[in-house]
Amino acid sequence: MHRPTPVEEREVTGWERVDGALKTARARYDGAAVEEEWQEVGLLCRKVLISLGLAVYDPAGG
Repeated sequence: MHRPTPVEEREVTGWERVDGALKTARARYDGAAVEEEWQEVGLLCRKVLISLGLAVYDPAGG
């Protein structure tokens, strides 16, 4: 199986949910070996995007 390059550490965003989801996704990415584990990484990346959207969403539209 192709072994991708490790994901670099990034600065924290300051948004706890985003940072937590990124940390978890990175850890799972580093240890993924089978299809189900790679699917879990994809789901965690989806969670990162959802958490990011919630962090930046302004219900007032401003």
